[in-house]
Amino acid sequence: MKKVSLLFGCLAAAMALHASEPANWAELAPRGTLRVVNRLDPVENHITGGKISATDDEVLIDFMDAGVEKAAGTSFEGAFALGKEKAPFYLKGAVTKKSASELSYSVQLTADTPQEVKESFFSIRLNRAIVGREIGFSLPGYRHNVTVPSAQAQANGWVWSSPAGQVADKIFIPLMHGTLELSGFSAPVMVCKYSPNVGNIRIYLDKGKTDKIAGELTVAFRPWSETRLDLSKAANVAFADEAADDGKGGWTDQGPENDMRLLPLGPAVYGNVGFNVLDPARNNGKSALAFANPARAYFLKEAAISLDGARFDYLYL
Repeated sequence: MKKVSLLFGCLAAAMALHASEPANWAELAPRGTLRVVNRLDPVENHITGGKISATDDEVLIDFMDAGVEKAAGTSFEGAFALGKEKAPFYLKGAVTKKSASELSYSVQLTADTPQEVKESFFSIRLNRAIVGREIGFSLPGYRHNVTVPSAQAQANGWVWSSPAGQVADKIFIPLMHGTLELSGFSAPVMVCKYSPNVGNIRIYLDKGKTDKIAGELTVAFRPWSETRLDLSKAANVAFADEAADDGKGGWTDQGPENDMRLLPLGPAVYGNVGFNVLDPARNNGKSALAFANPARAYFLKEAAISLDGARFDYLYL
């Protein structure tokens, strides 16, 4: 039995990574950008769900923040002026479906003669809903997490780079309904801000004098799976409280003017997390866990919930 300590609670769910079949989550957008969308509200198709809101996640993946002339179906190509030096290359790229949860995004650039290239990179742009979250980077022997600063903390500029001599081989970006995992590379990486509400990750490719540049990313969406914990045996009060300060509850024992009798019962989704809201009529009049405080020492001091040996990444209350 694993002890779960709560300050105050009536709902709980635990979330863990699980590679199940996702909804439609990515598309090849005009000019060769791979667009990944996770909307706040669960929908059948995240891509065709209309205009992106301020609370929806959007990730844009392309080569050096620039597009090409032709993009249709699963391929894109066109003349490409690379970097500030405008080195003349021709870019061809493709998106290949590996499975329902994995795509390959690849680019190949060629030039008629070797060109001096100061830098080349995959660009991963993160919208305002993702700014402020912690991004994971797999480095040799360890994982390093980097928080993309909020608009208030940092407007733009450099945030973090992989240490000299070290390369990353995976990136983990948390989204509303799972983790976006980038792999299939081994390269230096950098995090920066393009503007207060736009974060950016760069995966560096070739530089120096060359007439060929190539790169490929495996882009995978790993949806969260969800276990709704059963709190019925630990519940000690009802949602409704008919008399304030009688030492019985329900809710916070503050009377009918400050209870939760209007809370809908049964399965529910709050903040994109699923819960089972206990029905007191089916649980001996108990539907919530109320914990002691200096004014109400008669409530629970602690509660223990059996997880049957299961392990989870997050606990939502």
